[in-house]
Amino acid sequence: MDELKRVQYLGRIGIERAEDPDARFLAALQLAHLQNIFFENLSIHWGEPMGLEEKHLFEKIALKKRGGLCYECNTLFARLLESLGFRIRLVSARVVLADGRLSSEFDHMAILVELEEPWLADVGFGDTFTKPLRLRPGLIQLEEGRAYRLDKSGDSYLLQQNLQGQGWKTQYQFTIQARQVADFQEMFLFHQHSPQSHFKKAPLASLAIPGGRKTLSGNKLIHTSFLGDRTEKDIAPDDYLNVLYQEFGVSKQQ
Repeated sequence: MDELKRVQYLGRIGIERAEDPDARFLAALQLAHLQNIFFENLSIHWGEPMGLEEKHLFEKIALKKRGGLCYECNTLFARLLESLGFRIRLVSARVVLADGRLSSEFDHMAILVELEEPWLADVGFGDTFTKPLRLRPGLIQLEEGRAYRLDKSGDSYLLQQNLQGQGWKTQYQFTIQARQVADFQEMFLFHQHSPQSHFKKAPLASLAIPGGRKTLSGNKLIHTSFLGDRTEKDIAPDDYLNVLYQEFGVSKQQ
């Protein structure tokens, strides 16, 4: 990623200038990304071309002000981090499904950032940690109304969330083995085309906001807070695109 693209990308997430590649700046970058670039599967439902090449992702996310799946958001975020002087590796995660089973390998992409100690960064998983986590097993790391820890099981790490003291729930499992973008291509295609992919079920857009998250899932606009509050509003089909534009700043005509 060249300097011009880096400046444009930083502007997209509201960061005025590059700073030293340290833990403080990494945290600022992840939070800014999550509060400005939404997680979405709209390209799947709108029949738009999708790819993991940097040029394509930069045009979609930075220039057209769209979002993407984990593969899209974390691939481009990783390229940004590298251009800013961070040492990163992509890692594969298996998501905990509703029935407790683990999804397939490469079902989720996350990022390890190697500073004075390794950190887990992620801008593509929806409702989870908004600032990077130290890769330190057992350490409880607090956010507003929520706690996180990384448990260790053999060679794997378990990302666990505790919401309002309701108990620890594993969100995904990963190893620290370095992966390449190409390793995720098969699952990226699966989620675009397979009827078994949950991303094929309904359009989705979700963005972190101060104190919580807003999500347009199917015909429901949902607001959740770190304190556990939740509101839902049904959206009429004729009003869907208007709500999508008002809440996320995107239109189907882009």
